[in-house]
Amino acid sequence: MIQFDAPLQGIQDATRRLNTAAAHIASAAVAEDQVDLSAEMIALLNARYSVAANVKAEQTMDAVSRTLINILA
Repeated sequence: MIQFDAPLQGIQDATRRLNTAAAHIASAAVAEDQVDLSAEMIALLNARYSVAANVKAEQTMDAVSRTLINILA
């Protein structure tokens, strides 16, 4: 069975990871905690690319669905 909500779940997961990494970076600036900024920046970039990949997956699923509807109609 096709999971049409998989890209949306991926976007939501990536958004949570992005928010977590951003909070870690912000806490380092305020509380002078020991935060590995390079690791947090990598986490931010990974989340960004994950969102982009999931958006592309959603666009592809939409295109395939439209094509199938046009074929069946």
